[in-house]
Amino acid sequence: MIGRPFFGDHKLNGRLVEAVWEIGLQVEGETFTKEGILKSLDRILSSDEGKKMRANIKSLKHLVGKAVAPDGSSNKNFRLLLELITKT
Repeated sequence: MIGRPFFGDHKLNGRLVEAVWEIGLQVEGETFTKEGILKSLDRILSSDEGKKMRANIKSLKHLVGKAVAPDGSSNKNFRLLLELITKT
C-alpha cells in the first residue's frame, strides 16, 4: 500500500501502515510527484523491504481469514451485536 495523507487521521493511519504493521509506506513530500511514486513503487516491488511487506500482508490475510470464518471472532462479535440491538 502506498499512501498519501491529506487531512484528519490520515497521517496516523499512514504511520500505522508503514511503521507498525509494515505493510506499506507513505509517499515522501507534501505532493504527489512522478519521482516520489516511482521511488515508492521501487521500494515495494524491488527491495527486500518490499518482500517483508508482502510477507506481513500474507500473515495479516491469514489472521483476517480466521476472524471472518463462520466461528471467527468477527462473526461472533457481529452476532452478539445483533442480539443486543434486537433485544428491546
